[in-house]
Amino acid sequence: MSSNFFERLANRNKWLVGHGLENYVDIYTGQPINYPDPMTRAWNTFAPFFKTNPGMEDWRLWMLGTGWDGLQTLRKNPITGETLTPEEKQKINNYIGQSYGLDKRVEKLMLAGPGFWDKKMKEYVKARGLKSQEEMPIKETLVHQLLDQIHNEAYKFGTQMLMMENEEHSRKKVLNTMRDAALNRGDIESAGKASDQIKKITSIPK
Repeated sequence: MSSNFFERLANRNKWLVGHGLENYVDIYTGQPINYPDPMTRAWNTFAPFFKTNPGMEDWRLWMLGTGWDGLQTLRKNPITGETLTPEEKQKINNYIGQSYGLDKRVEKLMLAGPGFWDKKMKEYVKARGLKSQEEMPIKETLVHQLLDQIHNEAYKFGTQMLMMENEEHSRKKVLNTMRDAALNRGDIESAGKASDQIKKITSIPK
């Protein structure tokens, strides 16, 4: 499809386009999403989860060539089982993009046996023939299973980071309440201790 199509799509749906995209990073590289680009903006606006920039890196082209399409698997909060909020999705995406090195992990899988993967993909295509995906599901092939595993582990990392942040916010909220209550009753010593604890939590390396 042409970039004009995506631009028209974006213009017709401005209430959706750019919903926080300027605050997202590429799930693989940690680089900011190039949301001013019409095609990138349109794709990421309607993508249900992970955000990514188009790119010509070897590992990205290889992954595309495997036919793997699990990037947009719908995911829920692993603790509550509830649908993730837009803010939670953004935080998980950015934790992974900025701290996990997902691109390097995909590249490592690619380099583990490039000839092997090519051979297995050709064998699959030949064996499948005219069979449907239901009869010969590509998602069950080894490379797809390993790509699923890599991305599931990345998601687990992102949700763990989110839970740590939520726990920190909860503790800070309680301590803020304790500090203010102590100040209101004139207990300066207790207020100071609570303030010190808030500072200590805030200074913990992320």
